[in-house]
Amino acid sequence: MSNHFYNPYYVAAECDFILVLTVATIADYELLTRKLFFDNPNIKRFRTFVVMESVKASLAVPLAS
Repeated sequence: MSNHFYNPYYVAAECDFILVLTVATIADYELLTRKLFFDNPNIKRFRTFVVMESVKASLAVPLAS
């Protein structure tokens, strides 16, 4: 489980936080979610969305000068 990356976002929505995880394998994902979510009494629930294809790889917004 050494290859993982995550971006946390505090949001005003149905949930309080969005955590974007990047892991090498499903096994790595399962280990990481157990460590971060299942073993944490402060986490009441979480949902998983699997990316099938990346449409935009950057959060940069092009601004006219």
